[in-house]
Amino acid sequence: MTLRRAGVTLLVLLALVLVAGSQARLLAHPLEEDAGRRLLYLPNGRFLKIASLGYPTFVADMIYLWSIQFYGGYSKRMDRFAYLEHIYGQVITRLDPRYIDPYLVGALIMVVENKDVEGALELLDQGIVANPDDWLMPYVAGFWAYDTAHDFDRAAEYFRRAMEIPGAPASTKRLHAGMINKKGDKATSLLLWSGILEETDEERVRATAANHVHDLQIDVDVARLNELAARFEARSGRTPRATEELVAAGLLQGVPLDPDGRPYVFDPVTGEASSASPFRLRRH
Repeated sequence: MTLRRAGVTLLVLLALVLVAGSQARLLAHPLEEDAGRRLLYLPNGRFLKIASLGYPTFVADMIYLWSIQFYGGYSKRMDRFAYLEHIYGQVITRLDPRYIDPYLVGALIMVVENKDVEGALELLDQGIVANPDDWLMPYVAGFWAYDTAHDFDRAAEYFRRAMEIPGAPASTKRLHAGMINKKGDKATSLLLWSGILEETDEERVRATAANHVHDLQIDVDVARLNELAARFEARSGRTPRATEELVAAGLLQGVPLDPDGRPYVFDPVTGEASSASPFRLRRH
């Protein structure tokens, strides 16, 4: 961009801010006491885009840089977060929907400073729609959904979307599989981790995937054995003493072994199935 074009854009921006409520004073003195209250006077980015004379990305840059200064300098203002959604969701990202940084930084401020993970996810959703070819925003949204919202369903969906976009890191598939596991779908998680184990050539990833497959196979097998044990008890009036009894009753095709080659056993008191082999991963 030439200096002439930059100068024209600056004049346009200043004119817009003046019309919007004497915002020139705000830009000149961004840390004055009443600066925050003037933020909401800044028009929606769609209107600013029309009036930007063909330079919406530059105007977006200017407001974004100013917003960083505002939120960095107003650490003691109690009302500073009232304008987060407006400045990031309605102004900057409407001016330039393909501008990735404001989505990420706005979401970061919302989560870390304002403790508003829902607002952050809404902002990132807006960015995902506007940038369907960018894997970073669904990846970050998946992290916030998991780490802060503890919403494993949404986290799994975000990671699924991210892993399907070219350029996404291989770890996205592992995160997706991990979220499926955390939300309780052990069988699907087992399939996903098994696919990762088959596809990867990295030794570290193979070791991690193999550990997950080992533990999830036990989980899936034990759940299935407990279901069959309940059916056996309904028929015979007692819990099974061994998996061989399930075979004899026609409920199993053969005696199943755990991933370490050991037979599954039933607790004589509770009737619950379990594996003698220890889990490889830490259990919470």
